Amino acid sequence: MAKNKDSNTNINQIDSFKQITEKSIIKRYKEIFSSYIENKDGESLYELSKLVRMCMDLNFGPEILIDLHFSTVKEFIENEEKKTPGLLKRLASYSLIHHELVKGLRKKVKEAEEALLQSEKRYRLLADNASDVIWTVDMNMNLTYASPSITRLLGYSVEESMINTMEEVFTPASYERAMKIVSEELEIENSEQKDISRSRVLEFDLRRKDGSIVPVEGHFRFLRDPNGQPAEILGMVRDITDRKRAEYAHKESEDKCYSLVNSIDSHVYLVDRDCKYLLVNNRYLSRLGLPRDQVIGRAYGEFHPKASTERFVGTVKEVFKTGKVIHLECISHRDGRQFLRTFSPVKDQKTGKIIAVTVISKDITENEQEDAF
Repeated sequence: MAKNKDSNTNINQIDSFKQITEKSIIKRYKEIFSSYIENKDGESLYELSKLVRMCMDLNFGPEILIDLHFSTVKEFIENEEKKTPGLLKRLASYSLIHHELVKGLRKKVKEAEEALLQSEKRYRLLADNASDVIWTVDMNMNLTYASPSITRLLGYSVEESMINTMEEVFTPASYERAMKIVSEELEIENSEQKDISRSRVLEFDLRRKDGSIVPVEGHFRFLRDPNGQPAEILGMVRDITDRKRAEYAHKESEDKCYSLVNSIDSHVYLVDRDCKYLLVNNRYLSRLGLPRDQVIGRAYGEFHPKASTERFVGTVKEVFKTGKVIHLECISHRDGRQFLRTFSPVKDQKTGKIIAVTVISKDITENEQEDAF
């Protein structure tokens, strides 16, 4: 009975198997099983079953349990069969219980595998039907996966894409830029403060199968191995041809607008609600004596005295409030010349709301002088 108490005491000391290694569990398993064989009682057998069940709860793989069972059984059959009457019967009894344990564990593993399979199927369904292209490359820049949408983007089948190199698909400039970013990211990996979930966004050009070029935007991040080291690069790429066309059309429209305002023989500028410059023509820049990039985005008051600024700001507010065109004469503090300013509202074409005010400032000094005579 003392041995049973010692065995039970040792078993009760095992409060958590999360801190015990597989080697320790194997050792403890054999100790309990040895106690069961020696005492030939059901209590040790129960503790043995409980130990194995706890192993299952800690998600140790079925291979561990099977190895525990059969290596121990084989060892005792070889060493104790002749010395212990009825051993095989007791082993058979234990085997039946252990069989149920392993059967239960295998059921859990099967359920987990089925859940994983369903998850993978859902991922594949998403990837295969996504309009964006999803691809992965290993750390040698070899393609390891490409979603079917790559055919729509580049004209290559998935099979053809798998044998293409990055140099064949990327334009030279884009390939060089992509490799530079990969190098930068690998350098960041040496930092202890790195964000392992970070990603990069890059615009670049790809070459289609027919030789044409398509602009794309890609979001990239590392896929990591169990040790947290970069193993692959995941890319999600989309065609931005329409966006680039819109940007080009906007720039072209902006260029035409600049061409128009620069042809006007007056100072022309556009300000927002805060009286910050959105657009200025060359004639106005010449009067200020500054390049365009030192004016756009800055407020009117940064270039004019307080009294003049207060009057200007008040007029802009009135236009935003009433939507009416306002004409205002003023005298420049720079050289005393007289100007007639016309403040006109600029409305959003969709909403009709005023979004800016255009100011056309015409020099009327000579006209005033002529009137004086």
